Amino acid sequence: MSLENFAALPIILGSQSPRRKEIMNHFSIPFIQIASHFDEASFPYEGDPREYAIGLSREKARLL
Repeated sequence: MSLENFAALPIILGSQSPRRKEIMNHFSIPFIQIASHFDEASFPYEGDPREYAIGLSREKARLL
């Protein structure tokens, strides 16, 4: 997929965080805000913060 095609894809903010919404609006980044019903407490932390963040992101995205 070319970069031009990525520009046509909407950004989905899978968070209800008012701060994240404020940041996106501040930079005039168009987005769709959809709540993820993923329970973050159900995802175990196994000592690697990078892998934890990636795993949480994947699970949230899977449920959107």
